[in-house]
Amino acid sequence: MANRIDEQTAAARVRFVDLMQTEYPDDPGIPEFCRMLMRLSATHRRLRVEYRRRGETMYRKRAEFRCEMRIAELCAKFGQSGGDVRPFFDANQDDGILQLRLLTKLTDDFSQVHICVPAGRI
Repeated sequence: MANRIDEQTAAARVRFVDLMQTEYPDDPGIPEFCRMLMRLSATHRRLRVEYRRRGETMYRKRAEFRCEMRIAELCAKFGQSGGDVRPFFDANQDDGILQLRLLTKLTDDFSQVHICVPAGRI
């Protein structure tokens, strides 16, 4: 079972990078941007799951805020003029899935609004 999850996670990561490279073909920094974003997404998701399991503490609240700020800073620097990608943090989601809003309106989720960033398994 664990191998299947790892294969699905790896496939989702490859699809995400391919999607971003297709959307921004002229930007050579896409793989590094995606790698950093997926890493921060995994941290954000882990913090949200910890909150759900054990409750909120000042440490987790600060750690989640810092993580969200790092994601926002990374996204603000991306693109031709900066701000081509905007992170979306849904406070109602306990699973902490990071979603992006692209200026080009490209989507890959059921609501047809966002692109979901793969974070791996918890």
